[in-house]
Amino acid sequence: MRAQDHRGAEGLVAAGGLVEALRLGVLQVDPERAPTLGELPARLDSLAAEGAQVILLPEFWNASFEAGRLRRGALRAEEELAPLLEWTVRHPGLLLCPGSLPLEISHGDAPLLVNRSWLLQEGRVLARYDKLHLFGPMGEPQWVRPGNAPCLCQVDLPQGRLTVGLAICYDLRFPELFRDLASRGAELILLPAQWPRQRHGAFHHLLHARAMENGICVVGVNRLGRSGGTDFAGGSAAYGMGEEHIFLKPLYDAEGAVVTLDLAAVRRERARLDAVADRRYRLEL
Repeated sequence: MRAQDHRGAEGLVAAGGLVEALRLGVLQVDPERAPTLGELPARLDSLAAEGAQVILLPEFWNASFEAGRLRRGALRAEEELAPLLEWTVRHPGLLLCPGSLPLEISHGDAPLLVNRSWLLQEGRVLARYDKLHLFGPMGEPQWVRPGNAPCLCQVDLPQGRLTVGLAICYDLRFPELFRDLASRGAELILLPAQWPRQRHGAFHHLLHARAMENGICVVGVNRLGRSGGTDFAGGSAAYGMGEEHIFLKPLYDAEGAVVTLDLAAVRRERARLDAVADRRYRLEL
C-alpha cells in the first residue's frame, strides 16, 4: 500500500461534534485475481495499519459484468459478509464500505441479483444501498434489479459524527441523487465503481463536479484489470468542493492508498458558496 501523505490519525479531532478530517483508505481490486471474502481482511490490515478510519472498495470487485462471472461471484446471503464484520470488530470505530457485491434475492421461483453496498462498523451493518441506476451498455439490467431508495447514514466515529451517503458507479451521472443526499445532510459520499479506462476523463470530471456543486466530499474507488475486452485501470480519486480540494489524485500506480480528507476545509468553502441552500425548484414556465 502507498500512503499519499504522512499525517497520522492524531490531531484529527472533532469540533462541536463534527469530524474535521478523516483518514481514507482505498483498495483497488482486479476481479480476475480477487481475494475471497475470507482473504480480504489481510488486504485491509495494511490500510488500517496506515491509520485508515474509513475504507472503500470498488463495485463488483469479486466479479465482472459478464453474465457468468456475475453469477459466480454472487453472495447467496448477507451472512457471507461475516469475515468482514468480524474484521471490523477487531478495528473499533473504523468504517468499512466493502464496495458493492452481487447479492441474490428471492423473487418467486427465480432468484434475482441486486448490486448492493454496505456500511459496516464494529460487527454491525449500519446501512445498505441497492444501486438505483443500472448501466445498460454492459447488460446490467438483464441480471440486476434496481434499488428504489437512496441511502444516507449518520455514523459515529471516534473523532465525531459524520453523515455518509452511498452511490454506485453509473449513479455518478445523475446529479439529482447527489443534490438530494447533500440537501439531506450528506458531507461524504462513497462511490464504488467499475469505470472503463476510456471514460476516465468523464469519471474524474463528474466526481469533482458532484463535490463542487454540492459542497461535499466525493470518493470514487475503481477496479483494476481487464474483463470481456474492456480495460479498467483503477484511477480512484477523492475530491472536495474547491479547486484545491483534490485529496486523492487519480490512483494508477498502486493497489491502495491512505489519504486525509479535510472536511473542515470543505465546510468552510460551502459556507461561502452554498448552491444547495440557494437552489430554486418547482418553478413554473
